Order: sequence, then C-alpha cells, then structure tokens
Amino acid sequence: MIYLKQSLSIAAYEGIRAAVQPNATSISVQAACNQILTSRSVQGATITISPNNFTGQPVETLITVRVAAPAASNSMFSGWFYDTMVIDGQATMMKEF
Repeated sequence: MIYLKQSLSIAAYEGIRAAVQPNATSISVQAACNQILTSRSVQGATITISPNNFTGQPVETLITVRVAAPAASNSMFSGWFYDTMVIDGQATMMKEF
C-alpha cells in the first residue's frame, strides 16, 4: 500500500505540474497522471482537478489534482481489509501564468 500511495502522489504531482502550464487542458493533466499510473501498473484510478474550470482561473489561483485508486484492485492480497479502502494522493500549486 505504501507503493500505491507513493505512485498516486507522484501521479498527482506530475498532473499539477501539467495543470499550471500556460496552455494546459484537462486532457494534458490526465495524460501526465496516466503516464505515471500506467508505468506503475495502478488499476482503476480516478483523477480530479479542482477547480473544474482551472484553465479559465486567474493567476494566483490554487489548483489541486487528486488521484485516487481502490486498494482492492491494486493489492497483492485479497481480503476484507482492502475491500472498501481507497488510497489517494494529491498536489496543489498556484497558477502563475
């Protein structure tokens, strides 16, 4: 689960780095996140960008990318402990451009 948590945090960090670029789109943010998720074999992840319309926000707006994934589908072990657990990682940066 530590590996999963770290993977989600790295994906969120790469996503937020993409989000604060001048010509960022939600597609570019998701692509940055998915590159990490795919390389680390994370299954069933969801990516949330806040605020939703981050591209139209003024400079100095805080933008957050949250990446979450179910523990059960990303665990080597099955059982009741991981059945409902969702692990997440997030990163926040200020829009500068």
